[in-house]
Amino acid sequence: MKAFLKRLKTFNWRALLCVAGFVIAGVFAIQYGRLIWMDGLFLPPTDLVSAAFLVMLPLLFATYHGTRMKNGERWKRSVILAGFYFAFAYYLFALYCFLFAGGRAEYDYSYNPANWVPFQQIFANFANGGSIDSLAYLALDYLKNAALFVPLGFFLPYTGKRMKHFGLVVIISFLLILAVELIQHWTHTGFFDVDDVICNLLGVVCGYGVSRLSIVKEILRFVTNTQRRTLAKPRSE
Repeated sequence: MKAFLKRLKTFNWRALLCVAGFVIAGVFAIQYGRLIWMDGLFLPPTDLVSAAFLVMLPLLFATYHGTRMKNGERWKRSVILAGFYFAFAYYLFALYCFLFAGGRAEYDYSYNPANWVPFQQIFANFANGGSIDSLAYLALDYLKNAALFVPLGFFLPYTGKRMKHFGLVVIISFLLILAVELIQHWTHTGFFDVDDVICNLLGVVCGYGVSRLSIVKEILRFVTNTQRRTLAKPRSE
């Protein structure tokens, strides 16, 4: 009994919790990834929120315990990178489904003309005396398009030191969004809409802003068990 208790004390529980977190995140990613692939943005909002939180929370849990194992800085960095790229890959997969799959094949967008005039629908709504409900629907659609790219603006600054520059994030995101709109238009999985470009880019800007918030940085430092880098104080003579 004493030997068992001794082994129990020396057992690396954090390693088990780290692996369990990644496994649980993987199970939910597969489960909700299948739903996203089939229905995409046509999923109920509650399912979309669950798809995000039920994958991200186990990943944060796994990263928290994995970075507190006494295996050295190299191991800690590996755990952090594994959690980050797991989350980033899951988001990119979901983004692809939202933009090109997820029920879009059932619709024919070839009859939708390209929109090159910013917020033309809003001006037309006011000009034609549209109802508040139609205006609210447009606002919700703009908000959805912005929210879709908020994670991209959040993730990109953590992919490399150069990507921390706001201008570079905006340029790369703009080129990506523009390419997506053109591909959707050519493949009839959507149609080119300048409003989408503007809203998507605003979402990227919001995501970048969230990633730069002090409270977000402190939370990430706590989860990843890293400290703020400070300049060495000069020695007093």
